[in-house]
Amino acid sequence: MNFTTHMSGISPRNGSSLSILGLAAACFFITAQIHGSDIIYGNYDPITFDGISNGSPGGPQWLGAAMANREAVAFTTDANTYNLDSVQLVMSRLLGNASDLTLSLCSDAGGMPDSSLDTFSNPAVISQGSAIFTTTGFTLAPDTTYWIVAEPNDSGMSEFDWWNSLAPGYSGSSQFDSNSNAWGQWSAVPADNSPSLVVYGTPVPEPSALALFGFGAIAFGFLLRRRFKPVDSLAPAAIQRAQKRSLASTRSGQVR
Repeated sequence: MNFTTHMSGISPRNGSSLSILGLAAACFFITAQIHGSDIIYGNYDPITFDGISNGSPGGPQWLGAAMANREAVAFTTDANTYNLDSVQLVMSRLLGNASDLTLSLCSDAGGMPDSSLDTFSNPAVISQGSAIFTTTGFTLAPDTTYWIVAEPNDSGMSEFDWWNSLAPGYSGSSQFDSNSNAWGQWSAVPADNSPSLVVYGTPVPEPSALALFGFGAIAFGFLLRRRFKPVDSLAPAAIQRAQKRSLASTRSGQVR
């Protein structure tokens, strides 16, 4: 009985405050789940390196116009939209500097790398092992195939080994044509051991999620405003209650 009486004594204002607080917390929790870098695609374990082939690797090289080649690997996004953050490869640098390699994101045209969409920033060092290339500002569309292209530049003699994974996929290669002084046509085929690749991206919130976050922020602000009113705004009501109690006490004394 006491429990029921206590619960029925909760004012609507307190109840609505609790509801608003719970809704605001839920909105912020949902929004927190949306953000954070995810693995969009990966054909090996970037932590343990499980799934990396022990076979002889090949890779982009620039040993002069007559001995130069570039390589590529394809990946396809899922049903979500992502902001591209970085890619991770397993590479060895045999000759040249880390800056002698250009890594690009390219579109797909008929199962071949096409035009360049974005260029990554190189790590300071490429020796042997994990190499992380970063970027900002490019949005990956859902259910879309892209290519990561590793291309040596002619700033100096360079040679890189791009280690393969044990996972099947599509890989491509292109030779430099010294006659036209430009890269030749791509040749892309399904491969049992595609070049190692892990793609990281941040999910882009859907409009409905953004609206939910905005509502949560407004509700949270409204709750704070109601719970922490300035003292001046409470003073008139407190004075009126004190006056009523004083008047009631005076009347009670007169009756006696």
